[in-house]
Amino acid sequence: MADFGYDIADYYQIDPIFGTMADFDSLIAKSKEVGVRIILDFVPNHSSDEHEWFKKSAAKDPEYKDFYVWHPGKMIDGKRHPPSNWISVFRHSAWTWHEGRQEYYLHQFLSKQPDLNFRNPKVREALKDILKFWLGK
Repeated sequence: MADFGYDIADYYQIDPIFGTMADFDSLIAKSKEVGVRIILDFVPNHSSDEHEWFKKSAAKDPEYKDFYVWHPGKMIDGKRHPPSNWISVFRHSAWTWHEGRQEYYLHQFLSKQPDLNFRNPKVREALKDILKFWLGK
């Protein structure tokens, strides 16, 4: 809940503050009975920094190392700096240094919301699978 739930830690679960998957399934069943449609907000731009993908990417797991936008930064006067002067929506640098990986990662929103790398076809496929899961509900 770093950004009202837009920091997704698990794309296949309901945040416990909103209930359980069983609660959601009941809501859908009841909504069909009474003719009400349910609209969900899908967040494909980024995940949480607590998401398993990000943890694996930060650890340079070969399957996930390019799931996010990483950059080593620029050396200026012997000091490391972000790769660009881009500003996030929240008016801070769009780049955050990750001590473990020793690189910056891009985030258009909070640093707790690292941007996914849509140049990676595995990211696109993973998000298509997630979308299919929710549309199936």
